[in-house]
Amino acid sequence: MIEEELQTIYKYSQENKQILSDIERKHFEKEWLDLSNNFGTLRIWENGEIKVVAENYYDDFIIEKAKKLIGKKKGFLMCARLVGEVYGHILQYIGDSFLEYRVRKLIEKGIFEYKGSLEAMRYYSIKFK
Repeated sequence: MIEEELQTIYKYSQENKQILSDIERKHFEKEWLDLSNNFGTLRIWENGEIKVVAENYYDDFIIEKAKKLIGKKKGFLMCARLVGEVYGHILQYIGDSFLEYRVRKLIEKGIFEYKGSLEAMRYYSIKFK
């Protein structure tokens, strides 16, 4: 959480001095304990709750977007372009570095091949094998 968000929460709590009931506090406490005891790599927000999903949860979506972007030309596509497209269409707070990590895993699995340097997403392009 960034400092500005914490300041907003603090200001809101000072202006709206509502104290949690014991039931509400216990609910949030249980929710926090459940989250902190789960060591999953990826969490998403779904139906008003945080849900732990497999780290390959977005792989099919990444592949689908790559197919649309590459289209019939069958050439290479900048990885940064693919990551930006996926990032712009998922309704989650997932960083672009995680999405690039998944592209690299898809390269390892033989779905994509690449040219360039895997040093950073702006240095390499991908295409389907």
